[in-house]
Amino acid sequence: MSSILFSVDDMTTTRCISTPLALDSTALVNGVTSGIGRATAVRLADRGHRVVVAGRSSDRATEIVEDIRAPYLLMRELAPGIAERGRGAVVNLISTATSVGMPGLGLYGATKAALAQLTRAWAAELRPRGVRANPVSPGPTSTEGTAQFADFIPYLASQAPAGRVAAPEEIATAINFLVSNDASSSSSSSSFVHGVVLPVDGGRLAV
Repeated sequence: MSSILFSVDDMTTTRCISTPLALDSTALVNGVTSGIGRATAVRLADRGHRVVVAGRSSDRATEIVEDIRAPYLLMRELAPGIAERGRGAVVNLISTATSVGMPGLGLYGATKAALAQLTRAWAAELRPRGVRANPVSPGPTSTEGTAQFADFIPYLASQAPAGRVAAPEEIATAINFLVSNDASSSSSSSSFVHGVVLPVDGGRLAV
């Protein structure tokens, strides 16, 4: 297992993490200062990926804007290199709020819905170059960011079949599946998964 030191200040700061199990792959993980982003970086590094991390600190209004702006800018810079390489996977986090109307979350849900549509478009555009793109839609998850909604999050979780709040590591496991791309290993590969939203929400959208 790898030992990882995070030192991330803002959107312009990135650090590279190398692991003893280094695979021939590099993962860029945004928002690693806490929660799902941090858990994802740890999971991918433990699996042997070289991980480049980026974080941010901002007020809520700026964060909502960055929810769509940051992935777009990152893809604008990175897509040519990924396409030239001829393989890879893009995974963006969206939200259950893109599919279920929730009081007070209209703007947040709209930005995440926009990101889902961008990801579908990238799936279509990058497919001929061997690159996949998928959105992941987490349900209520216990993170530093959701701590301020300590009463509301368990209520949302209670409406799903799982009946509980998710841990960030459970969302990271789904992301790790989507970035696996070994077509020779059908038991772990997601090589045939293109453009689809993967709900990791305890069954919330199913009932």
